[in-house]
Amino acid sequence: MLFFSSKQYLSHTSLFDHFINKLENSQLSFSINGALPSKDILTTKRVPSNINIAFSKYEAISLMNKLPNFMISTGSACSAGEFDYSHVLKALDLSFDDLKNSVRISFGKDSKIEELDKFLSAINSL
Repeated sequence: MLFFSSKQYLSHTSLFDHFINKLENSQLSFSINGALPSKDILTTKRVPSNINIAFSKYEAISLMNKLPNFMISTGSACSAGEFDYSHVLKALDLSFDDLKNSVRISFGKDSKIEELDKFLSAINSL
């Protein structure tokens, strides 16, 4: 089980890094909410299977409406149906603008770089 977990962790880390590198090379202004994942599964302060990002140009709800073919959200699955900003993001002491502009992007075990590139292409074309 540990082997599978380590393998999946490295796969998600690769997706996370690819996504962030592509964003950094785009014209989008964004900030990552929370720590970056470590390459070491035992010392990381976050899992790389999701990214929470504030896009300064887009409110989260508007972005979700403009990109209906992508599974992005404003919170975790355990907060589904709630109309309040994430308690985790509030604990990070984000500004109101960053709270309302933050989206969560999750990777599944079968997520592919090509899917991330499609999302990035879609958001860059808005």
